[in-house]
Amino acid sequence: RVGDEWQKIDYDNMARVDRMIALCVLNLANGTQTPVWNPANPNTAAWRDAERKLHGN
Repeated sequence: RVGDEWQKIDYDNMARVDRMIALCVLNLANGTQTPVWNPANPNTAAWRDAERKLHGN
């Protein structure tokens, strides 16, 4: 029995979340500073390596 039904979707909340994500992406895209991965966090190592290979930093 499937429990996901369209009547249960909170469309107002989904719209708020979508707007927040869009604003975050827009701010990142239009920002003057380049985002950096936290080198103190070992979970970011793969992302830092990929950035280094892509940009040569």
